[in-house]
Amino acid sequence: MKTEKLMIYILLSLVLFLVLIMSFSVYMRLKPPESVVLVAFRMPYQMLSHYLTITCGVGVILYMAFILIKHCKPERYALFLGSGFAVCCMMGVIYSMRIWGATAKVSGMKYQKTMKENVQYEVQIEDLHEQRKVSQCSLFTPTGSPYEKNLVVYLNYGGWSAQDEKMGTYLQELVTDAGYSYVRFVGTEKEQGNITDIVKSVKGNLNLLVEERQYEKVVLIGGSAGGNIALITTFSNDDQDIFGEAFPVDGVIALYPMTDMESAYEYFVEQAEATSFLGKLGDKLYCGLYGNDSGTRTFAGETKKLDEAVFGEKQSEDSLYKKASVLNLVGEQNIPTLMIGGNADSMVVVEDNRKMYEYMKSKGMDCAYLELPNVEHAFDIVDNTARRRTCVEIEKWLDTVFSK
Repeated sequence: MKTEKLMIYILLSLVLFLVLIMSFSVYMRLKPPESVVLVAFRMPYQMLSHYLTITCGVGVILYMAFILIKHCKPERYALFLGSGFAVCCMMGVIYSMRIWGATAKVSGMKYQKTMKENVQYEVQIEDLHEQRKVSQCSLFTPTGSPYEKNLVVYLNYGGWSAQDEKMGTYLQELVTDAGYSYVRFVGTEKEQGNITDIVKSVKGNLNLLVEERQYEKVVLIGGSAGGNIALITTFSNDDQDIFGEAFPVDGVIALYPMTDMESAYEYFVEQAEATSFLGKLGDKLYCGLYGNDSGTRTFAGETKKLDEAVFGEKQSEDSLYKKASVLNLVGEQNIPTLMIGGNADSMVVVEDNRKMYEYMKSKGMDCAYLELPNVEHAFDIVDNTARRRTCVEIEKWLDTVFSK
């Protein structure tokens, strides 16, 4: 019996140790490649924090109830474990409260309250990718909705290439429940090409879709590289010699995007040399998870290879890093923009997104920026507190743009 109890204590101790590391990791800041080590704990935590908090809370309540009912004094080690899980529970509560308490910075535009009736529309689903000759073009139309001529386009790119069709499902439900049409889209059919090829394909195919279906207003949305593509597509209509025909949109939502590729290259390639044990461990973790196509066995080497495939060699005359940096494209264009990201994001340069918001604010443009505290990259992959907070902001913002 003592052996069995000891094994249970050891197992619970290991679980507690793991959860504590995950909990504390969201409050730590490291630069790449050291940050890769944190990502291994931080991303699972932000995905599971909602459930971990509930589980730890229920566990502590049951434990205390057992003590009170049995009137027994807990063993020292049991009390230690109970206290540890109680700490994890409180950290989870604080984490969630900070996310819900975050306030979006809004310039120019005034949010409209969501005042639609709670109507369940029947959603018509069409797969148009073969017709459009693209990787993905799944169209969702809420039939009978008075708002179905308002279209939200989700650019389903990760690392500037096509993502799994399941990505963006929560956005599809949010959008169609509001009565707007929604299309999950990837513009390239086979090879992704460079950033100009991608944007030209997006613009060309979406122009045809909008003209064919006679949509009245269009909003683009994308996450990470998809957010970068959405922003470039939105603001590059004055650079048709580089990015192809114009595709006018009424607004753009960018989730944890890259907005300045020159800055990103400097941060993730030129400044990402492993100089410590954690840095070397980060290199090994990254290459182990995502491959080692560059042969450099480093985070910086893999990032350089990916970036150059999309934006060209940094020092070459054909380099697109400067031309494709969103801040250089915005100019005086006042297109409603919503950016949402986490201040713990280790996959983008958060300061660049702040800089873009401040620039648009200084010009009096319609821009909103929500920065979620202690939140990592790709926080919306699963249902969690950060995703739910994001949905609230997106719904209000879409209503504001489409009601103009």
